Amino acid sequence: MANETLKSKKIIPTVEIKRKKKIFVPDGSLWWAKTHAMNPTVDVLDDRIRVYFSSLDKENVGRIGYVDLDKNNPEKIITVSKEPVLDIGDDGMFDDNGVIPSCIMNYNGKKYLYFYGFQLLKKVRFSLFTGVAVSDDEGLTFKRCSQTPLLDRLDKDPFIRSLPFMMEEKNSFSLWYNGVCEWTEVKGKKLPVGNIRRVESNSPLNFSESEIINCLSPQTNEFSLSRPFIFKMDDLYKMLFSVRDRATDSYKPGYAESKDGKVWFRNDSELKVSESVDDWDKDMMCYTTLTVIDNKNYLFYNGNGFGATGFGYAEINF
Repeated sequence: MANETLKSKKIIPTVEIKRKKKIFVPDGSLWWAKTHAMNPTVDVLDDRIRVYFSSLDKENVGRIGYVDLDKNNPEKIITVSKEPVLDIGDDGMFDDNGVIPSCIMNYNGKKYLYFYGFQLLKKVRFSLFTGVAVSDDEGLTFKRCSQTPLLDRLDKDPFIRSLPFMMEEKNSFSLWYNGVCEWTEVKGKKLPVGNIRRVESNSPLNFSESEIINCLSPQTNEFSLSRPFIFKMDDLYKMLFSVRDRATDSYKPGYAESKDGKVWFRNDSELKVSESVDDWDKDMMCYTTLTVIDNKNYLFYNGNGFGATGFGYAEINF
C-alpha cells in the first residue's frame, strides 16, 4: 500500500551506512555498569561528544551514565562517568527496575533527557513508559520532572509507550515513540508488538491531551518497530528506526520519509548497510542515533544482544 506507492515514485535515494568500529562496552569495574551499554544517546558539546547509555548492575538493573568521546576521533574515549546521571525510581514507580535513555533535547538553556523506565510484571515480562528528566549542570546530573510517566498507559497503548524521540519546531513539540497494545509469541517468549506513534504538544512536559497518530506498524515477517530517530533534510522528515524480525528475534535498521512527520512512506530496500567488520554487530544492528559533526554524519548504535556487546558507530551518507 504505502510502500508500493513510495517505490513507484522513487522519492527516497539510496542511504549508505558504512560500519566503522565498536567504541565502548563496560569493563565491569563500576558498580552500576557491570554489563551492557544500551541505547547510545548523543549530545554534541563544544569540545567533545557525550554519549549517554544505560548499563546493568549485578542484579540486571539499568541506570544511565555517559562516555565522553573526542570530537575529532569518535573512537577515542576521554572519560566515563563514575556514577550514573540518573538512578532508578522509587519502589513501585514506573522506573523502579531500570532506566534507559532515548533522546536528549537542548532547550531554553537546559538539557531535557527523555528516557523510559522498566517495571517488572508477573503475567507479562515488563511494562515500559516514558519519563523526562532535566539537567541544570550541563548534563552531569539529571532530576526527574515527575515521578509519574510523561507518556503513561492509554487505551490505545495500554502496555508500552517507550523509546521516545523529541523534535522542537517553532515552540511546537513532536514526540515519536514505540507504542504497544498487544503481545505475540516469538521463539517461545511473549514479546510486545511495537508500532511507531506520534503525539504533539505546545509543551515539552505535557502530552496528555495529544491525539495519537500511528506512523508505522510492523509487516508480516516483523513484530516490532522501535526507537525512531527523526531529522529533516531536503524539506522532508526522515526516520531511522529499528526493525525486529519474527524469524530470528534480532534487529536491523529501517528507513522512511514523510512530508509532514505524520504520514510516512517506508522503503528499507534503499538502505545499504556494509558488512560487519567484527563479531560484535554481525547478528544485530539496532537503536540507531544520528549526529552531524564537521559535515560528517555519524550513526551510533548497538550490536548483538541489545547492547550486551556495547555500542559503536558508522558513517552514513544520503
